[in-house]
Amino acid sequence: MKLLCVADTIDPLVDSPAVRERFGDVDLALGAGDLPMEYLSYVVSALNRPLLFVFGNHNLADLPHYRPAPGSPPPSPHDLSRDVGATYVGFKLRREGGLIVLGLGGSLRYNDGQNQFTQAQMWARVIAKVPALLWNRLVRGRAVDVVLTHAPPRGVHDRADRCHRGFDAFLWLMRAFRPRFLVHGHVHLYDAREPRVTRYRDTVVVNAYGTRRRAMTDPLDELAASDFSRARLREALTRVGGFLRPDSQRLLSLDEVRSILKIRGEEYRGVMPVPLELIIGSEGRYRDFARGFLPRHDYLRDRWIRVDSAHYHDVILPPVRLYELGGAYFVRDGNHRVSVAKLQGALEIDAEVTSLGSAVRIDKGMDMDELRRAIVGYEKREFYAQTLFGQVTDDPALDFTAPGAYDQIVEHVLVHKYYLNERSTEEISFVDALDSWYRTVYRPIVEAIEAERLLSGFRGRTVSDLYLYLVKHWDELKRRYGLHYTVSAAARDFRERYGRGFLKDARAFLGSLFRKR
Repeated sequence: MKLLCVADTIDPLVDSPAVRERFGDVDLALGAGDLPMEYLSYVVSALNRPLLFVFGNHNLADLPHYRPAPGSPPPSPHDLSRDVGATYVGFKLRREGGLIVLGLGGSLRYNDGQNQFTQAQMWARVIAKVPALLWNRLVRGRAVDVVLTHAPPRGVHDRADRCHRGFDAFLWLMRAFRPRFLVHGHVHLYDAREPRVTRYRDTVVVNAYGTRRRAMTDPLDELAASDFSRARLREALTRVGGFLRPDSQRLLSLDEVRSILKIRGEEYRGVMPVPLELIIGSEGRYRDFARGFLPRHDYLRDRWIRVDSAHYHDVILPPVRLYELGGAYFVRDGNHRVSVAKLQGALEIDAEVTSLGSAVRIDKGMDMDELRRAIVGYEKREFYAQTLFGQVTDDPALDFTAPGAYDQIVEHVLVHKYYLNERSTEEISFVDALDSWYRTVYRPIVEAIEAERLLSGFRGRTVSDLYLYLVKHWDELKRRYGLHYTVSAAARDFRERYGRGFLKDARAFLGSLFRKR
């Protein structure tokens, strides 16, 4: 879409018989103030295109007809100013040709003239539009495309004198709602070296003095930009809805999952359609996207929009590359393509798949805590089945909260078996060693844990977890003080060092505040 921007002075290139040849490709005209109504009428009729305009601080004879003073009679329907064909958008939001335009006319107050405002008055007018802008963002995925003003933003294209100083509220508006363009007039340009176009954050600020033609992006690209805004809004709402469980909104990290799963080889499976709902993690971009592959950061905008625009233009993109692990999929390459496909409501995506063998099933809704619990449950079932622990000890409660603990128990039993064999003339079986380890090692340590009530200082842990912690601590103490150091003494020392718990820590802290120095 191409925009024709006019302001402040009648341009001979427009006011000429060749106007249609020069500007016939324009889709929408914008008037940024200080122009006669007859000139605006001429632009509309010559180009046969819609024109949206605001008033500046000059050429204000027709202002009362568009913005009547409180208590004044309504304008006559036969007034010429009603028939110019242009649309007044001063302090209004309007959709025109697929664009959302916000008009904010007038200049900074420098005398008692019409259509002049203090900084506070302009702030009030901008803030009054915030509910409508937020509604646009919620419903249409973007708040506003073009802000049409007369005065410039403060510090961008403005002048030092009070008359031509810009408005602070316009800067905030650009930061908060990120319009594609802000078109203004008011500042006359007499030197070709003076900047006419400046980028402020994500907004292109255009001084329309005279005539300026700007090309908007392809409408499909605009639609892609709107999609990205919609995806970011969904991510923000999801984050707010899941603030009590922030980890549930994270993508799973492939490296983190692999660190707690036992991978049983790798197999290339070729290109195949993969259900998008089963893609739940990423190898390298898991911090950039939330669960559902919603973009978490604005710096993803450009690449995301390019991918979405390719979708709208029916450009065939290469298959994404995925790892399959436990029935779920993790993105190796193509995070943006997956994100766009999910937002567009696709059910499947073509992917080049490499399968990583795992006996643990990963469900699509799992977060890392749920996955750890599933792995621990699988390890417990395997441990009990392979070692006959339940039959030998009659104890169903060897429970851990972290993966890999059952492998440590097997190592403890094997070490115990080694020492038993040193004192025996016959090879001790693993089952006999397990029974001996449980009775002479595990149970005495558990009894010491219970006697010192260590579990009260480690909420969320099990007595089996504390067994592993205390064994390591006891070994360190025996190396330091000798083999005579008892497990009961080790448990007491462990409690004093690590097991005071939150309440005791709080009491100690409060006591330190009032302790005499």
